[in-house]
Amino acid sequence: MTSHISRVLTIALLAVAVGAPAQEQANPPAAPAQAPAAAPEQSAMPTESPLPLRVLVGKSLLINTADRLKRVSVTDPTVADALVVTPTQVLIHGRAPGEVSLLLWNESER
Repeated sequence: MTSHISRVLTIALLAVAVGAPAQEQANPPAAPAQAPAAAPEQSAMPTESPLPLRVLVGKSLLINTADRLKRVSVTDPTVADALVVTPTQVLIHGRAPGEVSLLLWNESER
């Protein structure tokens, strides 16, 4: 299935202590909630629900994409940083406990 960069990924950052990996294994991530039906999209591309990603405070996550990225944005840079490291990779760094949305644009600004 092709990934479309126009979707928004939700990043849930966990506030954890040194024993976080054991706690993370004990509590697997819950499935994302279904959003209510919205107005039809303007594009004919298939849509997918946002995918939750968990990043520990002080840790990083490298995301590989099928499309070439042009830019990224994080809704709260005090919680997480995002950086395009190659045209098909974005690095997310957890800074503080909280939840943010990560927006990705491809070279076509979608």
